[in-house]
Amino acid sequence: MDTLLKKFLKNKDMKKLYEEANSGSEEARKMINKQFNNFLYEIHFLSYISKTISLSYKEIYRKVSNQKDKELYILNKENLETGTELIDSIIDKTSYFEEEIHRTSNTKELSDYFDDPSIIKAINQLTERQKLVIFKQIIEDKSLYQIAKELGVTKQTISKVRKAALSTLKKTLGGEKCGRAD
Repeated sequence: MDTLLKKFLKNKDMKKLYEEANSGSEEARKMINKQFNNFLYEIHFLSYISKTISLSYKEIYRKVSNQKDKELYILNKENLETGTELIDSIIDKTSYFEEEIHRTSNTKELSDYFDDPSIIKAINQLTERQKLVIFKQIIEDKSLYQIAKELGVTKQTISKVRKAALSTLKKTLGGEKCGRAD
């Protein structure tokens, strides 16, 4: 209470009123009581507002954190700049056992089957996964189902990878000039 009184008496008018109240003036005593009660009310009100804001912030932060935990990270949305799905732009540093066997047993790549530099350039813009799917479908003449079974994924996943690869090839090679990419 001593600290509150010191803050209250920092105001010169209140200090003067306090001195009058101590000198015995009843009117000054009533006035200083009223002013001090107003001062306490302001402090309590500000404290209440401060606590309310703090608790509201904590509640909002908790809700946002919970929402982020529940939110699905959708990677099959199309990247507007490249026209490919977001999942295809993630660098995959894991090594797939079957892909490693394929690379070591058959060192030929998809670009080795073409002589046209523009086609080779377009193929080099594909992700490794896209190259593998196109290689297995075109060169090895496998169906999407067979490729999916070999790689241990769904047919829909292989279809999406194939579609993204063909879209990239079509854009790189000049769109409609190349004919239908499907």
